[in-house]
Amino acid sequence: MAACDKPVSEQTVSDAVTCSWSLVKDSASAVVDHPGGANLTEWMLTVLLVLVLLMLIASLFRHRSA
Repeated sequence: MAACDKPVSEQTVSDAVTCSWSLVKDSASAVVDHPGGANLTEWMLTVLLVLVLLMLIASLFRHRSA
């Protein structure tokens, strides 16, 4: 059984992070490669990733100007 096929409660922290990152990365590439063929979950994960990245960039600029 692959690490990502196990329930989250049975995974190590590194396995859970790796599986989560793989899921988000695959969703983002699906949206970029074939926007019309991506499902709603892939779109939501991609939008969430973009929002997190924007917040990270905004926090970097906010701390530099202070």
